[in-house]
Amino acid sequence: MKKLFFITFIFLFIISNSYGKNNNEDYQIYQKALSYYNYGSYYSALEELDKIIYKKNLKFYPDVLLLTAKTYLSIGIKSGIKKYLWNAVYYLNYYVGYNGKRNEDYYYTKGLAYERLGFYERALTNYKIALLSKSERSNLTNKIILGIMRTSILMGRVDNITKYIVYLAPLEAREGQELSIVLGMKYFYEGNYDLAFNYFSQVYQDFEEYLLYNPEFYYYIGETAYRLKKYDFAKRIFRKIVNNVKNDDVIRKAYLRLGDIAVIQNDKYEAFNNYYIVINRFPETNENTVARLKMLALGLKYPDLESRIKKVKQLEDPVKFIVQTLVSNRTNYIGKYAIGNFGVLVLQNPTDFLIDKLSYELSLLYPANFTYEQAEYIRGLWTPYLEKLDNKALIKLYKANPKFFKDIFDENILKKILQNLTDNYYRKDLLKHLIKNYDKDEYKIQLAKIYYEEKQYSKALEILSGIKDKNCDFYIISALIKKAMNMNYKDDMENMEKSCKDLKLPFEIALDYYLMKKDLPKAVSTILENKNRLKDDDNTKNKILDLISKLYGSKMYKELSQLLDNIPENLIPKEKLCDVSSYYLITKVKLNSTNVKDLYYNTVKNCNTEMAKVSLELYETLKVIQEVKGNVR
Repeated sequence: MKKLFFITFIFLFIISNSYGKNNNEDYQIYQKALSYYNYGSYYSALEELDKIIYKKNLKFYPDVLLLTAKTYLSIGIKSGIKKYLWNAVYYLNYYVGYNGKRNEDYYYTKGLAYERLGFYERALTNYKIALLSKSERSNLTNKIILGIMRTSILMGRVDNITKYIVYLAPLEAREGQELSIVLGMKYFYEGNYDLAFNYFSQVYQDFEEYLLYNPEFYYYIGETAYRLKKYDFAKRIFRKIVNNVKNDDVIRKAYLRLGDIAVIQNDKYEAFNNYYIVINRFPETNENTVARLKMLALGLKYPDLESRIKKVKQLEDPVKFIVQTLVSNRTNYIGKYAIGNFGVLVLQNPTDFLIDKLSYELSLLYPANFTYEQAEYIRGLWTPYLEKLDNKALIKLYKANPKFFKDIFDENILKKILQNLTDNYYRKDLLKHLIKNYDKDEYKIQLAKIYYEEKQYSKALEILSGIKDKNCDFYIISALIKKAMNMNYKDDMENMEKSCKDLKLPFEIALDYYLMKKDLPKAVSTILENKNRLKDDDNTKNKILDLISKLYGSKMYKELSQLLDNIPENLIPKEKLCDVSSYYLITKVKLNSTNVKDLYYNTVKNCNTEMAKVSLELYETLKVIQEVKGNVR
């Protein structure tokens, strides 16, 4: 028994020593791989790791798996080959399966792998967990926060930049440059291309290596320059991308942009060649179809390219290709380019049938999903045709999808649409869009007029409160609204006198305006021109009575006669009928006329005022004189 125990002890001692020795050798291999990794010799690191990756009983086996994942991730970033990135994800999952610590390093590495694979939501989640998992002495804090900011930008969540930037510790030089890129991207997404370009310009030359490994950001530097119309600069960036970057997704987009710039710079062969590269090198991609559509659009501008374009596979019959592409891709990325080409086919020959068909296609679109590039493409193709399109057809297309037009087209086209819209519902909607985007007083005044017509006076006044340069139109509509709201609008009328030339006032305020100006003949003509619109209320009656008094006092008998002969009698206040009738008869006497309205004549006969008696006597005398003269032979 003792002998057996002794043999077992010796055996375990030997095994134990052997195991410890092997572990020590394996650990040295791991350390060597780590050293290669830290120096950027990733393939050498992998060679070392391959020697121990199958030894699952190693105490530090999780470390081996994590280092393997990081090594594959680094190779994937440098090469742009996604299988290495997926290998990184695989070994990270394997690492957890072997009880590897789910610490900040693990989550940061996983976030970075997902970011490079384009799964930004997953990347952001892992970065956030990494931030929560970090130790106080972590040297990954800035890297994690920059990761959060990068993925937030790529997801369009620019608010996260402001939220997380405050957590950054003092930055190293490289981190500072990366922050400039992130901030440039933030301003790019906000549409502030000048500021974005300023940030990019600070770092893009000294930080090019980073950009080559982060090609999405490199592309946006070129895109920013493109949107600022710095085409030569943009061309340089896109050429560097197609020559040096390993990411095919970005390269395809860069070639398309090189083609677009060539179109703008009227270099038709350069444009053709760049689109052809995408068609030839990147089959079975969205950009491949987009390049074909852009090539057909290029043929519209340069008909001499038609024979060359028709030699490209699938473009032998352009109409068939465009229609089939649209029908097969109505609501996706490609379809939004195809509608551009299809629209041109229709607008070149805008028959009722084709306009109906295009209206139908537009009604299926969700404009909010259009990218800048898609909107720019359609705008460039359609605008020359829309400027000449029949108004009826234009309005039909607009009503099929107003948001499409508002999102895609610039002010000139929208203004043409507005001028031809008669429906207040569509006019109000379009005016609100124009005010929001162009902030012009002319649109605010038009919208205020519609609210006034709809008796939404408070809204109309609210719109007018935003007017910067008040003109004749402003004061007129302001006076109308205030009059409708029983507010004082004397100031508006006074300003009308200074601001308005060749004034044509709405009836509602014209009488007040001419009375204020003491332009009595204009006041009379205003009443006579609108006598059927006069309201039978005290306000109107008092104004007419005031006008009658002024006309009589000014001895303007002709105007007074015209007024009283033509307005309805009910507009004379009953309690003042004796006075008015007396004025009327005296006026007729002054005009040597016995052609009077019975109402006033009969009224005077029944009045007991001194003026009535005098006026009646004068009038009867005139009648006798005229009668005598008429019978003298």
